[in-house]
Amino acid sequence: IATRAIIGTLDESFVATFEDDFNTFIAKGRTWRVVEQREEEILVEEARTIGAVPSWTGSDIPVPYEVAMEVGTIRRIRDLSGYKVNGNAVSTVLSYLGENDARWVMPTDRTVTLEYGEGLAILNTCFGTCVNETISKIYSALLVARIGESVGVSTDPYRIIVELPRFVSKDILIDTFRLIRPGTIEALARKTIINSTFLRWRFAYVAKKFGIIEKNADHRFINFTKLFDLHNGTPAYLEAIDKVLWEDLDIENTEKAISMIDSGEIELVPQPISRIGLEGITRSKELMQPLRADHTILVALKKRLQDEVLFASCINCQNQWRVRVRDAPREFICPRCGGLMVALLKEYDREAIKICGKDRDLFTDEEKKTFTKLRKVANLVSTNGQRAAIVLAGRGVGAETASRILRSSYRDEDDFLREIMSAEVTFAKNKRFWD
Repeated sequence: IATRAIIGTLDESFVATFEDDFNTFIAKGRTWRVVEQREEEILVEEARTIGAVPSWTGSDIPVPYEVAMEVGTIRRIRDLSGYKVNGNAVSTVLSYLGENDARWVMPTDRTVTLEYGEGLAILNTCFGTCVNETISKIYSALLVARIGESVGVSTDPYRIIVELPRFVSKDILIDTFRLIRPGTIEALARKTIINSTFLRWRFAYVAKKFGIIEKNADHRFINFTKLFDLHNGTPAYLEAIDKVLWEDLDIENTEKAISMIDSGEIELVPQPISRIGLEGITRSKELMQPLRADHTILVALKKRLQDEVLFASCINCQNQWRVRVRDAPREFICPRCGGLMVALLKEYDREAIKICGKDRDLFTDEEKKTFTKLRKVANLVSTNGQRAAIVLAGRGVGAETASRILRSSYRDEDDFLREIMSAEVTFAKNKRFWD
């Protein structure tokens, strides 16, 4: 939005998953926040928050399960005589595999390696594109439930890379993988994809085919998340799920692979990060979010709130002064008149304090409402001090919402911050209907 430069091109179905003008996504290795959606373009600004990865604009040609397993067989038996390759190519391949053997276990059609390191786990699986995609969605969802924090996931036909928020022991990584049992793949996959952006992409296409959405409909005026939820259980909803399960994923061969691991036909070997495991590390990752905001996000929220500037406004004499939230006192006292009824206002609200200097008998209905809100905010500040300043610094948090947040009890600061973030999200989602 600052330079009007072209950042890139997004697939329509990806854009359709944007709930409002505050969504973020990753392009060219940077995170961008949507400022305004227009008919032919989207205006964005650079953001410093985690975004979703627009990782495809259709379907890549997948590597089948059988082909990937054949590659695994070559790694194991090292026989290339049946392939039309020259001597130099054979020498290069065998040399590469030999170098790996000197330090690490080689992942093959009979061996899966689970590699672990600081903030990283890699499953080397010769199962192909769709099977690895299926396993990655299930495994990452189980990990998120286990550790309660976000993990980044990327896949290719021969590995699944999981970027962890902190060190996770190999025992937890292995135990979590072992939760994927034969006979459970379809059920786990269904649960995993229900709330995923991946499914909403599919639903956007299915909805057009079913006539729910006109083919030339302007996605800017369609709440796809709401539309998706409204059609829960309908033929279109079930069709979208089936398309993901049976076209984008591979339930049958995933069952086969997991069964072989469970029976011991394929060995699961833990080891440190290997050279072959790191081959796909530069690929884009898909963010899996936990159901609750993790501690890292809440720390960032607290810092933002503390950096906000509010205007302390005296109800009695209308004196105003700037206050940075992190420097807010425990008790607000007007330096001019000594008054204790001090409201904290944002920049766009600061002019409201002027009505306090008018004769209250002459208030219009709108001014009466404004005065009531000012007194309510001042009472919150008088009672809660700096804690009230943190809440009122939240985007879209007014007197009523702040009062609700402040009168509730919380187990710890994270729960308190989580409530503020929830209020901000609610405001962002509903803002378009209030404007």
